[in-house]
Amino acid sequence: MSLLTRILDAADDRLNPIVVKELRQAVQSRFVIVMLLGFLLIDVIAVMSGAISQDLHGGAQSGQNIFFVLNVILLAACIGFLPIYSALRLSSEHGEDGGDLLFITTIRAGAIVRGKFTAAMVLAMTIFGACMPFMTFTYLLRGIDLPTIFFLLVLALGATAESVMFALFLAAMPVGRVVRALLGLVLLGALGTLFSIMVAISGEEVRFGFARNLSDREFWPAMATFAGVALAALGLMYVMTVALLSPRSSNRGMAIRIYLAAVWAAGLAAAIAWGVYIGSGYEDGPGRAWLYLCSVVLGASLFVAVGERDELGPRIRRAIPSSGPLRVLAFPFITGAAGGIAWCALFSAGTLLAGLICHAIFPPHASYYSRDYMGDALVQMFCFLLFCYCYAMTGGLLRRLVFPGSRPGHSQDSMPSFALGIVWAIMITLANAPWLVRQIEQFRPLAPGPREEKGVSAHG
Repeated sequence: MSLLTRILDAADDRLNPIVVKELRQAVQSRFVIVMLLGFLLIDVIAVMSGAISQDLHGGAQSGQNIFFVLNVILLAACIGFLPIYSALRLSSEHGEDGGDLLFITTIRAGAIVRGKFTAAMVLAMTIFGACMPFMTFTYLLRGIDLPTIFFLLVLALGATAESVMFALFLAAMPVGRVVRALLGLVLLGALGTLFSIMVAISGEEVRFGFARNLSDREFWPAMATFAGVALAALGLMYVMTVALLSPRSSNRGMAIRIYLAAVWAAGLAAAIAWGVYIGSGYEDGPGRAWLYLCSVVLGASLFVAVGERDELGPRIRRAIPSSGPLRVLAFPFITGAAGGIAWCALFSAGTLLAGLICHAIFPPHASYYSRDYMGDALVQMFCFLLFCYCYAMTGGLLRRLVFPGSRPGHSQDSMPSFALGIVWAIMITLANAPWLVRQIEQFRPLAPGPREEKGVSAHG
């Protein structure tokens, strides 16, 4: 047996079965084949029309215009079709009608998510491979350069990966049909927004060219930061999707908290590095951006933590260390409502403390127009996190008092919490109704006085 044969056999044994299943069904699907051939036909017509137009009219920007059209077609296929296709596939296997077909095998949830994502990206690369020859050909028609072409292709591939993972995350949520339909509308809105942004970026880059960015000293650090944020978002959606598909008895919250802790530390290091790099009185800008982003994530995490399980099952308790100091360190990271609240509280305090350190390292410059933006941001985020903590804890207390039979962490028992929120909102609105009515009654134009009725000016 040759070395190549052994390598192929080893790769075949390690191949994700979900990838094989998804690609086999995609190849056998007539809709996928028709869609791919349709986009190829559109690309051929667009390129031929542009080439004929250049011969007849001698346009110097034909390549630029044709590439923009081809890029819009590519974005429509990868951002519009692939995420919806992947979400429908996962939703049909994980929804109420599918009977949780994903759980009848011994395949882990991580392998399922990676297989679905890899299969979608293989289809995306197939579409890219079919469109790239036509898009590269536009370079010969003048008006666009190769760096711009390749930059936009890489950007489109990254947008495709983000949209596919977001679609899988929404499809993995264990909710009913009504909420699933609402999540479908959220997905359509997010995909439409991303498509519009990508089209706007493509038009800007095609018009002015990628080479203009190379003279900016902050371009490559900004691109590296943007890529890091995109990868962090992709990883976060991955770990959350895996947690949603994992059994309820598993320690599915631990991976999310460890991942967020790592991203928290990496983001702080990047913010400090950016502050040192840019200087010129804007050093606290990256720190404020990191502070705002972390505070929003931690505020949302508080609501998730309150809704986690109150009692730990045997599978989770086996992961608890027997040593006392290790048990204290592991408590905020292991799945559970109390641990989740402790994790949010610790990292909220760490976020504010890191903001104070950044404020001390990069103090505001003394001038007439200067303002302590970092100090204002610290006060705002302290109030925001404190409000989220009090609101989440109050909601958890009322849920336990009003609906003591509800079980946190189970989607079928989440309706009491929604009902409690609606009732609470109605009651607080009715309590403030007299104050609101007075405000509405005062919303009237000023009545003219006696002198004004006779046409005499009030200052006359």
